[in-house]
Amino acid sequence: MATLDGVVQSVLTGSSRPNAALKLRAFGLDRYVDLAVAGFAGSEPYPKGALLRATRLRAEEKYQVSFAEKATIYVADSPRDVEAAAMGGATSVAVASGRASSAELRDAGADLVLPDLTNPAPLIGLITARP
Repeated sequence: MATLDGVVQSVLTGSSRPNAALKLRAFGLDRYVDLAVAGFAGSEPYPKGALLRATRLRAEEKYQVSFAEKATIYVADSPRDVEAAAMGGATSVAVASGRASSAELRDAGADLVLPDLTNPAPLIGLITARP
């Protein structure tokens, strides 16, 4: 996904900026995301729904494009994050690899529920189908 035209990958996390950067670097994932536009609930005074909007605005400013709300895809593993995606106007992809079950994530209103990310085809399909 890091090479899809028109796609900006970043993170929205409860961690602070330094901790998130360390975690991503430890797994070699930092090269795939733009941390300059990321949202860090541990460093910024916003609830995640508002932080999602702020992150989208930072990306729009940096890349000089407009990102439609529903074209923003929030990948998460908790019902609270599914709710934050809805508050931020994003499409939610819930991955049932955490504490929440597929049913709990579906009940929370996830737009797409995946058992894990071992097969990224459904997620890539959703991304490439966006306007």
